[in-house]
Amino acid sequence: MSKMTIEIIAWTTSLIVIVAFSMLLAYPYMILWNQCLVPAIPGLKEVEWLQMWAITVLFNGLFKGFK
Repeated sequence: MSKMTIEIIAWTTSLIVIVAFSMLLAYPYMILWNQCLVPAIPGLKEVEWLQMWAITVLFNGLFKGFK
């Protein structure tokens, strides 16, 4: 294999691992949101796992910055 092919495979694998890890970390936030905040605040809706992942990515970008 050429060096370019190996680099593309490495970058793709790294991106997949980062996305999978961030999705895994969104699950505890979803549990906290649905089990703690929804019953405490009237009118608040439960969120799905993918919605919480998007919220987590958005807030990380807003408050930590994309580096």
